[in-house]
Amino acid sequence: MKRQYSTEEFLAFFKDSFKTLFPAKKFVKCGYINVISDRLIACLNGKINRLIINIPPRHMKSTLVSVAFPAFVLSREPSKGIIVASYSSLLSTKHSLETKLIMSSEWYRNKFKDTVISKHHNTKNKFLTTKLGFRLATSISGTLTGEGADIIVADDPINALQANSNTFRERTKNWFLNTFMTRLNHSKKSIAIIVMQRLHYDDICGYLTRTSGKWHIISLPLIAERKEKITSINSKKTLLKRKEGEVLNRNYLKHENISKLKAEIGTYVFASQYQQNPLSNINSIIRREWIKRYLEKEEISEILYISQSWDTAAFGTQQSDYTVCITFARSRTAFYVLDVYRKKLDYPEIKKAIVENAEKWKANYILIENKSSGQALVQELRRSTALPIISITPVRKKIERLYSVVSIFESGKLYLPYSGEWLENFEMELFSFPGSVYDDQIDSLTQYLNYEITKCYPQLNIKFL
Repeated sequence: MKRQYSTEEFLAFFKDSFKTLFPAKKFVKCGYINVISDRLIACLNGKINRLIINIPPRHMKSTLVSVAFPAFVLSREPSKGIIVASYSSLLSTKHSLETKLIMSSEWYRNKFKDTVISKHHNTKNKFLTTKLGFRLATSISGTLTGEGADIIVADDPINALQANSNTFRERTKNWFLNTFMTRLNHSKKSIAIIVMQRLHYDDICGYLTRTSGKWHIISLPLIAERKEKITSINSKKTLLKRKEGEVLNRNYLKHENISKLKAEIGTYVFASQYQQNPLSNINSIIRREWIKRYLEKEEISEILYISQSWDTAAFGTQQSDYTVCITFARSRTAFYVLDVYRKKLDYPEIKKAIVENAEKWKANYILIENKSSGQALVQELRRSTALPIISITPVRKKIERLYSVVSIFESGKLYLPYSGEWLENFEMELFSFPGSVYDDQIDSLTQYLNYEITKCYPQLNIKFL
């Protein structure tokens, strides 16, 4: 059985590494360091193989992920291959030399005697161990032909100055997907990590969040925008707990300095790089502060019924368009989003997914848009199942459908959970529409709310357009 590592083991290692790298500085414990360490260890233990870490500048992200983590891996498994890339070859080389500094230190050599840097293969950008493990430093303009690795790390794959250029963003995506990801030795077992501050709605992190459900995402804003609690993947121990407005690292930036920083760099740069929220630059209809939150389904009082709203991909587009189902709980005073199911499915898979989701959530009624594949699904499901299917014919444009229910949001009647694998993707679309890349989740959401208000608005005491 493969050895399992602990977060505490890595934290102790990182503390020793910090002393080597910054001998004049004092190491200060921070909750967010525990969170990042926990996720890195979860990768090594096989619980995560795709990890995104979004964190503000100057919070030791590179020291943790690109410098100390490779040294830790090679100390335990000296035959592992690791590639670390950045937008800049100079930055990537700097991180490589810092990893080597740790591995050349006296405490490291005394403690991990099986890990020895080869005398014959030891350059500033690539060094091997005597067990044929290695750490390779590269950039998005560097060559990786013939190289394969067990762990790849993309640390700041795009320059902040280039992030607003569609050309550079597309170049970064193409490099990451078609070059960097192909270097993994095993498509499922090998580990891919991205660590960066958010720079643009459509940067590589935004793109992967929208198009793939495979990535485990840790987003750490400088200032907590809502009550926050992050637990360990291994033990469910609380690693980071913040109140709304609390700073990520009080030792780095205090509130009185944050206002000055925000004035210097501008609202958009601050929202993107420091708050990990590039959506703040987009003129959206729904405001984040309108949304209420709940912790667990069990805390919702007096659930009247469970409903589902489906937006199915049109015939001929199932492999390119998403099919979406949003599951809602309805109380006497509000609407609660319980789950968002979003996948690219062909017609038989859509039918199967509708049945499975209905059974999973015990839906009291199911809305399906009566057009294209939805029309055929309504007919077939009514004929072959006893599901409570309701056919919906849209009569207005997408934006008009949202405007007609905007008062539900504004009056605080729609609740989202504090966490969920689907949540960031859903919020990205909700808070950027009509400027969002996709609108399938908006279609599903407004279909449900418009249906509900035709029969329920008197009890909610809301004025509708």
